[in-house]
Amino acid sequence: MTQQSKFTPGPLRAYERNDDMADWVIRDANNHLVAGGIPKELALLFVKAPEMYELLLQIERAKNNILSIEKSEGAVASSTGCPSPTRLDWEDIVDNACRIKAAIDGEGSE
Repeated sequence: MTQQSKFTPGPLRAYERNDDMADWVIRDANNHLVAGGIPKELALLFVKAPEMYELLLQIERAKNNILSIEKSEGAVASSTGCPSPTRLDWEDIVDNACRIKAAIDGEGSE
């Protein structure tokens, strides 16, 4: 899901150093040190930044898709009672957001 070209070579990984919750390091895909001496919460948030950025792009595309549908179909689309063609888009967005949040909270397997 991530757009690696805009960021440090990924995937990024966070590691605890010296059994100290306030001393975490972040390394890139080439095992180069990106940051060190930071709290766990910030390290986990940092490594998910590229995915959060991609999620924002996904939300923007879904919004633009809805606006385009509303503009082209007008009231016809809403009067049919059919599910919005972007419902799966939104479900995917919410699923991705929950997965990213779980990983930041340290609950994910990533």
